Amino acid sequence: DSEIRQGQADIDQLGVALQVEQANLESLRSDPEQYNAAVPGYNQQVRFYNSQLASLRSLIEQYNTTVEQRNAIAVEEQSLVEAIDTRLPEAE
Repeated sequence: DSEIRQGQADIDQLGVALQVEQANLESLRSDPEQYNAAVPGYNQQVRFYNSQLASLRSLIEQYNTTVEQRNAIAVEEQSLVEAIDTRLPEAE
């Protein structure tokens, strides 16, 4: 859970950095040479962001699978406890 929260914080931070870099890139449009020189670095940042996002999504998927499995075990445990409970039902 904390790993997911940290991953989300990292993604948010990377997203902000990408927005800043994109604004910087747009400001260079009037100078094609500088713009073209800056594009590969921006593209590299986008690839890194996308890979981090894919990793975070995978981590979330694993977490959700684990939660589903644990919930199924808890339900099964409750059924077993009820099945072996030898106490008489309480009178109403």
